[in-house]
Amino acid sequence: MVERLRRRSVTIEYVVFEDEGHSLTKRVNMLKAARLISDFLLRHMKSWKFSQQQTLMPLLNSEVGKTYATQ
Repeated sequence: MVERLRRRSVTIEYVVFEDEGHSLTKRVNMLKAARLISDFLLRHMKSWKFSQQQTLMPLLNSEVGKTYATQ
């Protein structure tokens, strides 16, 4: 799928979590993926009006997010 999208000049970011299989099972990787997805959408959906409060960033930067990532 990645190669097909690249051949069509579709903007993608392909990230592999070396310590995971076909799905994310580690909380730290889930949070990293959520941040990457949020950042990607903010960069590529500029016509949409987002504020930081509408993203996952406050959660990821909060004590709850930090605690969740270390479990």
